[in-house]
Amino acid sequence: MNYQIYLNQKKIWKPDECIMDEFAKRLSAYCKVRHFMAPGVSPDKIIAGHSASSHIRYLQVCPGITTPASEEFAAYMNELRVKGISQVCFFVGYNADTEKNADMDTLSLTSFSLSVGMTGILLYEQLYRSYRILNHQPYHK
Repeated sequence: MNYQIYLNQKKIWKPDECIMDEFAKRLSAYCKVRHFMAPGVSPDKIIAGHSASSHIRYLQVCPGITTPASEEFAAYMNELRVKGISQVCFFVGYNADTEKNADMDTLSLTSFSLSVGMTGILLYEQLYRSYRILNHQPYHK
């Protein structure tokens, strides 16, 4: 599975970047994951830049009332894999109201409004936790 995380910010606070890099390193045993700075770039432009494929899922990460538990998130990620989705693109920090795209689903990880960097960290952490759950491995050391 390949994950691409698009962050609507020019620059991320260095400690946030280090944490995301650490999770990316841990995730490398399970999947490929990268994040990109895409400030002011519409998700529609990014989606248009990908080849048309039914194997890509687009998810906008934004605060919401209903958030999945770690086990539910893991099951959702596994369900995508089983359905033949090989690439997931996450959009973090984009306005959910104005950037709504028919090809994009909404994912809520928390009910709090967090910075783009913190939301990126939370997304990396949830992906890592998902793979640990799916592989029946302990999450905490």
